[in-house]
Amino acid sequence: VPMTSVIWVRHIIEALDACGLDGYNLAMRAGIKPELLEVVESGVLVKEIIRLWELAAQASGNESIGLVAAQSFQPSSLSVLGYSMMSSPDFKEALKRAVRYSGAISSATTVSLDTGGEYSRFTFHIMTGIITIQQQNHEYIVLSMLNFFRWFAGQDLTPIRVEFMHSKPADMTLHRKAFNCPLHFDCKAVSLVFSESDMQRPLKTSNKQLAALHDIAAEQAIEQLGRAETTQ
Repeated sequence: VPMTSVIWVRHIIEALDACGLDGYNLAMRAGIKPELLEVVESGVLVKEIIRLWELAAQASGNESIGLVAAQSFQPSSLSVLGYSMMSSPDFKEALKRAVRYSGAISSATTVSLDTGGEYSRFTFHIMTGIITIQQQNHEYIVLSMLNFFRWFAGQDLTPIRVEFMHSKPADMTLHRKAFNCPLHFDCKAVSLVFSESDMQRPLKTSNKQLAALHDIAAEQAIEQLGRAETTQ
């Protein structure tokens, strides 16, 4: 059963609180059991996260609530995956680690990295073909990850382009401010495209010894999530 780490879901709830919503109440209404939020090794069903975003959009009256919530992103929401990425020597290696260990955060979303030439494409595969395309969930994931990349690779990191599967929103104000690059909608996948020069950015957080330890921890987290208790 595809699941997402409770740690990630906790941060969604906190981000919704920061937006002036009652994230905990919305989570309960979405079917997420409160006792499971206290078990860091547990997982939340994808359908409940989708429902949480539906309720958040309704409560806020804002179809771009995912972008607003992503402004409150905390690196700790990525747990060992984030630590592993930060320990990498450069941005490209960090994204390769994201591909390798994304299962530490969710078995519902995988990522891929296509490199070569003048740019590289980092693509999110968010339950493609199984869950209906949802603007709020997709935008929260993409902007949260980009904010994390900027946190460890430099605040000036700007994609060449960002691609979404959902249709273009009527109001693009938040999108332009958040991404500051060309945005494309109704695409086949959700992707962040970076220049090759940005891919070569060295990371000040690089640590070869810690990277090895974090990689082991990430592999263990993948195994835990694969057999985690669910809210079902």
